[in-house]
Parts: sequence; structure tokens; C-alpha cells
Amino acid sequence: MKTSAKYHNPQGFTLLELIIAMTILGLMMAVIMGGFHLGIRAWEKGEAKAEHNQKLRVVLDNMLEEIRSAHSLFIQSDEKVKYHAFWGENDRIKFITTASGLQGEANISYTRAVTYYVSSGTGLVMKETACLGGDCFEDLESRDEVVLDPNVSSIQFQYCYIPEPKKGEEKATQSQAECVSVWDPTEKESINFEKQEAAPAEEEPAGPPVQKLPNWVEVTISLEFEDENKSRELPTLKIPIYLGKETAAPKE
Repeated sequence: MKTSAKYHNPQGFTLLELIIAMTILGLMMAVIMGGFHLGIRAWEKGEAKAEHNQKLRVVLDNMLEEIRSAHSLFIQSDEKVKYHAFWGENDRIKFITTASGLQGEANISYTRAVTYYVSSGTGLVMKETACLGGDCFEDLESRDEVVLDPNVSSIQFQYCYIPEPKKGEEKATQSQAECVSVWDPTEKESINFEKQEAAPAEEEPAGPPVQKLPNWVEVTISLEFEDENKSRELPTLKIPIYLGKETAAPKE
């Protein structure tokens, strides 16, 4: 049986057929390359976030250790009142620590004054200076900012303490703790400055006032990334302070 000549083309494909085939092949390659490109971008984005999370973990571990190691250094105010060098606001914390810090400059001969806060347009920053005596915080304010994480959009602190029982009452438990957004040791009316009753003239002075550091500090951090339209809040960190207990101020 002979094949009809109209179904047999010894000259090959026509130009129209080649154009159609190349168009289909180009569309397939575009889809494949687009998926490949999206995969590469997703992988790079994941790697960048993993690297950021690792760096943030190092920063937070260091901050946690410094807050845990807050030192009970006393500073004398203009009113001749001694108080712990530990200040706290809702968005900033400032204290003396015995931890070595990110620089690893561990030295038992001095302590360090540090502060943490979020600077507008910069992210989470800190300042630090060696505390060799005198007003360490005055020198701290003149130090340059060290940028820790530009993706931190906000940081909030809460300062928690266990109220001291009144006479005849049972000692309070951790579940009865109270938290405040400002910790100012210079305020005599604040919860961490307990005024002693004046002793009769014929008796010895009642002694210096009793003060204390917070029992723990709660830290909440929010992150913002350029490729995301919303902020992400990290779980609240609860940082106990080793010296978060009553400490009598030294006598004159």
C-alpha cells in the first residue's frame, strides 16, 4: 500500500511550525526559570533570617547575662542619699554590671556601666563604659552608640518585685509579685526605697534606708524587616537578677 504524498514532506518542518515550537519552548523555559528564581530568593531569604536570628540570639544572651549580673553599686545623690545605680524606664534600662560583655573584656578590677534602648532609625543600641568610681552614668551618656540589631523596632521593660510583708503578715510569694514600668531609685516614695522611721534622740540612729534591685526584669522585643509589612513580637523574656533582694545602704 502506497502512502499518499500529501502526508510526506521530505523538506522538514515549515517556518511556521518552528516558530510555534520555539514559542512553546520559550514559555516553558520562562516558567521553569521563574520557579528556579523564586526558589533561590526563598532560600536566600531563609538564610538571611537564620543568620539574623543567630546574631540576635547572641545579643540577647549577652543582654540577659548583663542584667542578671547587675551590681549593687551605690551612688550618692545631691541630697546625700545613697541608692543603687539601677534606672529603668519603659523603653530604656541603665545599670552597673559585672559581666564582661560582647567585647569579652572580663576584668575583675572594674565593673561596667551599660544602657540599652532603641534609637530611631538605627535599631537596638547600647552604650558602655568602665566604671572605676565616681558617677559612671555621666561618662556613659558621652559614649558612642553601638548598633546591636537594626531590625529591632521597639523594646519594652517591666521591673518586677515581690512586696515585703508588713508586720504580722506572711511573706509574699512570686505569684503575688508586682511589675512597674519605671524603676527610679532616687525617688523616696518609690517601691524600692523604704524610709526608716526616725529613732528617738537618746537612741542610736535607725540606720540607713533599705533599698533593693528588682527581683527580675521582663523584656519584650518587636522586629521589623524591610520585606515584611508587619512587625513581629518575640516572646517576653523573664530575666532574674542575682542581687534582686534587699540590700542595706552603706553607712556614712
